[in-house]
Amino acid sequence: LQPYSSRVVHRSTNVEENIIVEYLPSRFIWFFDTVVPIPNFHEWLKRLFDIIRLNKCDIIHVCDYEYLTAALPLFVRWKHRSIPILIVNDSLIDVKDYSFGNSWIDIPGRIYTYTLGVKILSSYDKVVALHSRLARRLAELGIPSQKIEIIPNGIDVERIMEHQKSLNAEAIRKKYGITEDEKVILYV
Repeated sequence: LQPYSSRVVHRSTNVEENIIVEYLPSRFIWFFDTVVPIPNFHEWLKRLFDIIRLNKCDIIHVCDYEYLTAALPLFVRWKHRSIPILIVNDSLIDVKDYSFGNSWIDIPGRIYTYTLGVKILSSYDKVVALHSRLARRLAELGIPSQKIEIIPNGIDVERIMEHQKSLNAEAIRKKYGITEDEKVILYV
């Protein structure tokens, strides 16, 4: 299920055979340069239960603990304990390494993480961390280690190192008009 503009009606997209993405109307609020989805709880829960009732669900996979959308599958969990639920996460709001850099967001984020966020994450069967440092942070928050899995965003480091050998930093600086005393930062 994916949050979608509240002005758009519900729609589904078949990604692959047996993989369907559901777009459900949601409201989005701006909170200091951050967009937060607020689901239509009634419609989301109705659709979740319809999918399960029609036996079209083997697993519930959720991305990000940050939003209230991550809490909705937990309501399904109370009724249908046989369906495994997992959540994938790439950071924890205002826990050591991650911050929006704005106290108006970071303070509520910290409160959310240490209260509702921990409850949400602890309620899932598996919490998939996208790097090992995040897995350590999850454990520090009290998420049971048997629930934490790590699936890192993968790159072929050897291939990058080989490519780096063929780069000519002088030519690149000249091409882009970067002097020797200027710092170059690549951000992806």
